[in-house]
Order: sequence, then structure tokens, then C-alpha cells
Amino acid sequence: MAVNRRAMLEQTRLACASMLPVCSLPLAARGAVAVDTSYPRTLTVPLTDCGGSYCAVFRVDGTPFRAVIDTGSPFLSVAGSCTKLWGCYTGEGEPAGLAETWETYDGKEGPVAWRRGAVAFGAHELSRSVVFGVLSDELVGRPGGVFLGLVKREAAGIRPTFLSQTPFEAFTVDLRAEPKLVLSTAPLVPVDARWLPMVDLRPFGSPVEHYATRVSAMRVNGRAIRPPDGKPVFAIFDTGTTGMAMSGALWDASLDACLAAAGARWPGVVDVDLGMPRSPPVTMSVDRPFPTTPIRKIPWKLFDGHLIVLGLSFLQDRALTVDVDKKRMWLGYDA
Repeated sequence: MAVNRRAMLEQTRLACASMLPVCSLPLAARGAVAVDTSYPRTLTVPLTDCGGSYCAVFRVDGTPFRAVIDTGSPFLSVAGSCTKLWGCYTGEGEPAGLAETWETYDGKEGPVAWRRGAVAFGAHELSRSVVFGVLSDELVGRPGGVFLGLVKREAAGIRPTFLSQTPFEAFTVDLRAEPKLVLSTAPLVPVDARWLPMVDLRPFGSPVEHYATRVSAMRVNGRAIRPPDGKPVFAIFDTGTTGMAMSGALWDASLDACLAAAGARWPGVVDVDLGMPRSPPVTMSVDRPFPTTPIRKIPWKLFDGHLIVLGLSFLQDRALTVDVDKKRMWLGYDA
């Protein structure tokens, strides 16, 4: 039965390969290339537009998969079935010895099985034993998807993150002329750059160390937006989000600002000043980030502040560099 099952899986893989864009890559990208097992100091991964997000192609045990580059989540994942967009899973990897978990992506919930396999980008094999998640159909169906998470550090009890299983300590998501992801085993932020300090939200209940920083000011259509309770505001960079999201109190204040400005379109021009108070801010400005949604409930019990999630609307045509181990972020320019 085991032999027949392997034969059946191989037939399924070959049948799916004929209809998968991810499987129509050049042969050298599909696993017929000599694998370089030496670790590169810097690894550059091309990114492509995959329907409003940016995706990378990688291989697990030689089989190609596609996933959204996501600075807001921690895990490497594959779709648990055969799909045109994400790849054709046929049982790659071995059991990771970890119990199945229930995860939430883009507001959708479903089970995730955990396996372990050889992961490679192009000719570079990162490891023969990377833990990755196999997503159920409930999570993959729109508006869900498959994600390559770049959050490196997790709270206790969380499954292993992708980056924590590699020597990489820094990365750049460059969404300028030729979109690419750069992974590095050494810091990437220039010594003289005007960088932003990371704020670890795990002590407040976050399950991972998001790439977050303080917000010193926010404006909508030129009008200052301040939380009515005066509590601090934090921004999270999230390439898995297309527009922006904000705490309910900030949403309400922003909507009021649009209503007060005659002819202003929602949400209008949004300016976010990033950085610690009394420090020169780095300002990000976007005209009508879409979609803009409220966060009515933040599930972190100890969190006593407000959140803004900055998605691709704020990062398009820019480069976000994160020195994870140095806890600093740089936007690749001085605003």
C-alpha cells in the first residue's frame, strides 16, 4: 500500500504541475539544479505581484511553492492541497513531532499540521530540517492565503518561526523598481542611517515580536488625530496587509476628521510620524490607503495603547530594512 500511495502522489504532482504557474518555472528552479548547501551571507529572492501582494517561490523537498512575503507573521507555510497559485502539496516533509494547532490568518481560522523538510530558495538550500506549517483549505481560500512569515521571535509555546531556524539576523523587503527580499546573516542598516527603534509588544500579550515602533503623531487631511485617552500609539509594519488598520478610537477620530473637511474623501491623506517622542520623526504619507479598517478589539490582555498596522500602501516603492537582532528598522530614505 505504501508503494501504491507514493505512486499515486507522484501522479497527482505531475498532473498538477501542468496547470500550476509556480510549477512552470525554469527547470533550474524546480529542483533539477545542483544544491548549494553552504550558507550565503546574503540571499536575494525575487518577488512577484500575486494579486495585490508580493510573493516568493521556494522549494520544500524539491517541490516548488509560492507564498506571500509577510512581515506580520512568523511561519513558513504551504497550502495543504493542489492549487494553481500556491503550489501542489503531495505530502512533502516528515512529521515535526508537534501537535496540530488552530491558527488565524486574515480573519479566517483553521487547523495547521506541522512538518519538517528541506527548504531551498533557488540553488541555495537553507536547511534539510525546517519546520513548516501545512495550511488547511479553510485558511487558504480567499481572502486567506499562504504566507512566508518574516517575524523571527515568538513568545513561549509558539511553533518555531521560519527565521529562527536560519542564521539570518536581518532582511530588506525592497518594493522599488525590481521587488526583492534580501536575507542577511549580518546587519543591513547603515551605521549613519536615521533608523527607528523596535518596540517589543510581547510583554503586553503579543504572541510574536512584531516589527513595531512608536507613533509620535498622526494626521488625516492635515488634521491631527489623537486618541481621546492619551495612551501611546504603536505602528506595526505588515507586508501581508494591503492597506492599513487602526484601533477603533483612532478610526473614529479619523472619520470625524474626514467629515469635518468639506469634500474630503475617506480616509483622505494619511500622515504617520514614526519615532520616539522628542526625536526627529520619520513621516510616511499615503493618499487614501485601501482598505482602511478598524480594529475594534485587540486580544492582548496587557496591552494598554493603540495600534496602527501599516501595509503595502505605505511600503510601495520603498524599502523596509529590519536588523532583527539589533532591534532597529530603516525605511531606506530620510523623510
